[in-house]
Amino acid sequence: MSQAQESIANMLQLAMQWHQTGDLVKAEAAYRQILIQNPENADVLHLLGVLSSQAGRPDSAVELLLAALRIRPHQPAIFNDLAKTYRILGHWQAAREAFEVAIDLQPHFIDARNNLGALLHEHNDSESALRHLQKALELDANHLESHYNLGCVYLDQSQFKPAIQHFEQVLRQAPEHYGAHYNLANALKQVGDYTWAMEHYQRVIARMPETGSHTAQIFCSVANTYRDQAQMDAAMAYYQQAYQADPQAVYQILQATLLPPVYQSKQDLQQWRNRLEQSITTLAQQPPVFNDPYQAQLPTLFYLAYQGQNDRDLLIKMASVYRLSLPKTRVSEPVTDGRPRVGFVSHFFYDHSVSHYYGGLFGMLEAAGFEVHLFVLANTPRDQVTQSLCERVTASHTLPMDLSLARQEISAQALNLLIYTDIGMEAFSYFLAMTRLAPIQAVLAGHPSTSGIPTLDYYLSSQWFEPPEAAAHYSETLVRLNGMPADYQPPQPPPEAARADFGLSENDHVYLCPMMLYKVHPDFDHAVVGILQRDAQAVIVFYYSPATQLHRVLRERWAKQLTPEQGQRIQFWPWAERERFYQAILMSDVILDTFHFSGVNTALIVLGLGKVMLTWPSSFMRGRFCAGLYDYLGLKGAIAPTQDAYIDLACQLGTDAQVRLQVETEIQARSSALFSQQSGLQALSEWIREQVNV
Repeated sequence: MSQAQESIANMLQLAMQWHQTGDLVKAEAAYRQILIQNPENADVLHLLGVLSSQAGRPDSAVELLLAALRIRPHQPAIFNDLAKTYRILGHWQAAREAFEVAIDLQPHFIDARNNLGALLHEHNDSESALRHLQKALELDANHLESHYNLGCVYLDQSQFKPAIQHFEQVLRQAPEHYGAHYNLANALKQVGDYTWAMEHYQRVIARMPETGSHTAQIFCSVANTYRDQAQMDAAMAYYQQAYQADPQAVYQILQATLLPPVYQSKQDLQQWRNRLEQSITTLAQQPPVFNDPYQAQLPTLFYLAYQGQNDRDLLIKMASVYRLSLPKTRVSEPVTDGRPRVGFVSHFFYDHSVSHYYGGLFGMLEAAGFEVHLFVLANTPRDQVTQSLCERVTASHTLPMDLSLARQEISAQALNLLIYTDIGMEAFSYFLAMTRLAPIQAVLAGHPSTSGIPTLDYYLSSQWFEPPEAAAHYSETLVRLNGMPADYQPPQPPPEAARADFGLSENDHVYLCPMMLYKVHPDFDHAVVGILQRDAQAVIVFYYSPATQLHRVLRERWAKQLTPEQGQRIQFWPWAERERFYQAILMSDVILDTFHFSGVNTALIVLGLGKVMLTWPSSFMRGRFCAGLYDYLGLKGAIAPTQDAYIDLACQLGTDAQVRLQVETEIQARSSALFSQQSGLQALSEWIREQVNV
């Protein structure tokens, strides 16, 4: 080695030491000194490119890395660093191509596969992201960043259990990993494990700065967690902290629209509603504008539907506030030759009640001569139901979780009619529906409440369920189809289970209320208290999520109205798998429908199993499902005309086995008609045909 070469080698070693210890100024000066003597040194060009990127000069970094590649065109590490720099610049396609070259040159290049997986995830190609991240872990089962990025992909796909597993693996290797704590908390919250979610949120809070957008987002996540547990004071306090950390309008809106999942009393419910009405009126006077309402995590008013009142005007006002941030129309000229094109949008195209209820519709329309397009949100937890639904239609499309890209995808199909199966249960489809993407847009009753959105023209309901004055409940034009627009499959009876298997006595009169607890309106307290006071052998059973506090709020509410002995006869069971759930229905004496918000899927299961579901039809469609099914079957024995009569009828059915058997026998003789009726589907098919003029 010559003296000049030795000098360069020593300087390079010193420069790399400075680089590694973070002294970028000295390192850069040394690298440039070497390049003066040897401008074709690919290693130094590469290292100086990396340093330039680290120093916030990505454009300069690209030039240096490309210069290095001109000298060493087959060096995978340089391509990997070039791709990382393109990613910083937002040149995602160039970044992808450079990562792919690096992997082609070195198929076992773990970092490149991990980086490419993260990039693909950012740009909504989750399937390709999973493939590269899983391959990285095949090459190194302990690669920390691949575990983390894979957890993020699963989290965005709503596959919470594998997401949790990967984040927990990260924390086993790096217990202080900030992002893993935060995302693990988010995943735990989604599976109902609020206690552990809060533990991980608090670990993040202990390490984060006092202000900034990320700090505010974490405070907001904690606030949402407290809200879902009905701890409203804590939720409000954390929303306020979020605003103090980053004074953005979204945190004011979250405070303004805050609603509990369950209420302390009817008076408490009305106070929250009055507060909401005042807040939305104020927002409508000076509505804020957002670049992307979904990415801003603006709230929908999901819990409003469970208050038992006419929500139309409130939802219209809320939509008017949000629509200022969204384009009004992006309609492609629909196809006029060939089959009429009908699209359906939902997050819930998987093993979910929405798919159980509407799943038969898509294949029927396809067979009836329509071109059916299914738009599945990218964060849908795909399963066999998803696959089955997609196989029944002309085409299925995965909508990226980006409103602009999703609008482009739907508009490109040149639909004649676009139908949302549900609006209001999740935010993406709610905001997507605020832009006209087809000449005619409609919504089905997957979430049985009006949307308030002016770009939705029709609400597709059933005359079975709507009261005479129902048109006043909708911002859309109400369509009362003749029948139920569903092809629901009858439940398969499970193996028999004894009451002792559930910890109950044969002497107990079992009243099962298999509803989500946020459906338990304060008015339903009258029924709970009345049954327990009238029937000394009554045991009322509810299901709950073990990690939430909602059952405790309800216990406290009922404790004020019951004796301790009566309160002990209320049981909360953790939600069960399908077979166990069906067994619980079969061993119960009476199934209780909740006031103001009936359960159509639950009613179909209960009646399909031949059991009695007691119901009181309220003033709105969402409280009339079970009664509507009974009316169709010509059965009146389990419909209570008043709330007081509900108690009388519940106790009669619960205590008199002969009366109960008579009603069950009638249900068993007629319920099959619910699962063979095609009138609703045919009516919907005809309505669609009329709209598209074929």
